[in-house]
Amino acid sequence: MSELPKETLELPRGYVDADGKHHRRITLRAPTLQDEIESEKLCAQLGASATGSAGWLTLAFRCIVSWEGIPRPELKHVLALTRAEGTTLVEAMQALESKITRLELGNETSNPAPTS
Repeated sequence: MSELPKETLELPRGYVDADGKHHRRITLRAPTLQDEIESEKLCAQLGASATGSAGWLTLAFRCIVSWEGIPRPELKHVLALTRAEGTTLVEAMQALESKITRLELGNETSNPAPTS
């Protein structure tokens, strides 16, 4: 597998910046073990449990590839989303984890490995 699976979401409200602009389109990639470790560290800094929604949201933050109109997304952008949009991010992360598991087990096709 040459590249981690990605998913692009269009949130109904998204992050609303100081000028009132809505940033709705987010692209996430599947998480790595390093993302999970860093997510647990972020939860500890926040005083939150890494096994609940905070764990999934910090994991989603670590896996943001791009966020429309936000050059360098920060955790504060994720935490400013509505609860429903947080649920959408969690569901997207769970779907990406499921997809990468299927790829690793050979139950789904991916880009072929380089032959050089």
